[in-house]
Amino acid sequence: MKKIFLIALSSFMGLSQLSTAQEKIAKRPNILFAVADDAGWKHFSAYGCKWVKTPAFDRVAKDGILFNNAYTPNGKCAPSRACIITGRNSWQLE
Repeated sequence: MKKIFLIALSSFMGLSQLSTAQEKIAKRPNILFAVADDAGWKHFSAYGCKWVKTPAFDRVAKDGILFNNAYTPNGKCAPSRACIITGRNSWQLE
């Protein structure tokens, strides 16, 4: 009887450690960068555009966070992407 109890107790302790690890993973933020060429904020239905339908983007905006104010380090798309990927300023990129 004691052996069965110890096996059950050790199995239960292993499961609790697993759930703690899963909780740590679940607490990490899930960040999605949506980068599009030649698309302004006015061209997404989540921002009120009536003539462009973006259902997938609308769903992400509804279930997550929709930014109404953002900053770009550079007016050009390629340097802005490089800044996002590297974390450097556009004047530091070659």
